[in-house]
Amino acid sequence: MESCMTAIATAMSTQLSTDEQLRSFASVLEQQTRAIEVQQQETRRFQELQLQLLQQLVDKQK
Repeated sequence: MESCMTAIATAMSTQLSTDEQLRSFASVLEQQTRAIEVQQQETRRFQELQLQLLQQLVDKQK
């Protein structure tokens, strides 16, 4: 998120061409998308572990 704000501030404060600004924004969006995907994968792994633990607890109570 900070990198996006930095890119916006940089684009506004300098004399970048429209093409350069668009490339900069696209790059930041790609980075954020990758970071979100990694975060989602980690969340899925954590949820899978939670489910396994819950299943083990249920099995022990039977």
